[in-house]
Amino acid sequence: MSRDVLFCVVHFCGKIAIFSRDDIDNVNKSRWTTGRRPFRPKVPTAPRAFAVAAAWLFIVVPSWCASAQETQITPAVELQTVDGKRIDGVLERLDADGCALKDGDTSSTVPLPEIESLTFRNPASLADETADRRFVLVDGSTLRGRIAAAEEESVRVRLVCGIELDCRLETIRWIAQSADASLEERWQQLVADNSDGDRLALPKGTVLNYFDGVVQGIGLEAIQFRFQGEDITVPWERIYGLALHVSGAISQKRAVHVHLCDDSVLTADTVAWEAENGKFIIVRGDSRLAIRSDLVRALKFKSATGTSLLELKPVTVSYEPFIGTPELAAIARRIREPRFVEAVKSSSDSVHLDGEECDEAVVLHARSRVGYRLDRLYSQLVFRCGIEDRFRNSGNAVVRIVGDGKVLWESQISGKDSPLQVEVDLQNTRELVLEVDFGENGDLGDVVVIARPRLLE
Repeated sequence: MSRDVLFCVVHFCGKIAIFSRDDIDNVNKSRWTTGRRPFRPKVPTAPRAFAVAAAWLFIVVPSWCASAQETQITPAVELQTVDGKRIDGVLERLDADGCALKDGDTSSTVPLPEIESLTFRNPASLADETADRRFVLVDGSTLRGRIAAAEEESVRVRLVCGIELDCRLETIRWIAQSADASLEERWQQLVADNSDGDRLALPKGTVLNYFDGVVQGIGLEAIQFRFQGEDITVPWERIYGLALHVSGAISQKRAVHVHLCDDSVLTADTVAWEAENGKFIIVRGDSRLAIRSDLVRALKFKSATGTSLLELKPVTVSYEPFIGTPELAAIARRIREPRFVEAVKSSSDSVHLDGEECDEAVVLHARSRVGYRLDRLYSQLVFRCGIEDRFRNSGNAVVRIVGDGKVLWESQISGKDSPLQVEVDLQNTRELVLEVDFGENGDLGDVVVIARPRLLE
């Protein structure tokens, strides 16, 4: 029943109730004087409140409840297990015991330790809205939004998707503007550098000037910053980035990465699905968030297989062509810069190693470098490495894994050899760099695939 029809029913009931016994008597007196038949209503009169309440109780409320039940969002999901198996279906249950999906008459249940990720088919589409700031927290969360409220020791961040999150200052690693291509590499270097205090970065053209000091307070329009013993007020509009000093002891590790539809990523201790409300319950330490299912793009779980390296955003990405001519080097750079394969969308995107298609890999040409910030959170890097199948006849390159400037593992690989299964010790490593250098044949066929790279805690 439509709402217009319901309105008419309620309105009619109200009109009947308004037409009281006194009104009927007055009408009848008028009719007797004119010789017309008395008015006898076919519907008994009743108090107005009773009629309206009855209409709402027996017609409107049941109809709205049925409508809400019909429009309840039930997420369509692709589940991927740690051994690479994929299962499609509708989400029925997600809790500490595992995940249950239903596809037609078939139901599948997967224990939580065996789940690598859940990808949702129809996340909400947001209008093109640019976030004022990027926020990176010590627990690995990366947020896109703006400061909605500020107190002495905390800020409330409103994400582009509408979710609000309270963050204590000691849990924030850094805050920055939307990335600027001319300044971002320098900003990431400043963030990665060790500092005994807070760091303020101010842009001047294509140069990023920075100042070491102490943040005294964060507000909606400006921050209070102590520099060389003097307190100064700096408007947010002048700031490119603000890095807050965080002791290593406060760094947190959480079990689930919640990828939202606005490209924010929330780390969580646990995630559960409340089917009756159509919401995910996200538990982060002492806080508990209820998030609409259509705002979630994917859930990625940490397991015995570790965290995918592709979940981390590279701090540096560089490629140096073998050819020295500027024109040819520019062409080579366009087609040979490092590539990150997370999902194969077409045959042109596919990457193969030893006859198997890789759906998760870092593809590097010589000479390439890709750097990541680890902050001593991981103990080991494991991956499979070799020359891409199309170049095995001529491929030859040198692969290095560098931690904090020290070579942790190095090998010269050839397309004629089988791919290597590699384990690299990362104890206390802050910065990780993957390097591919020229082999015996220069840059001929030097396409190296680092497949399924995993970080273990």
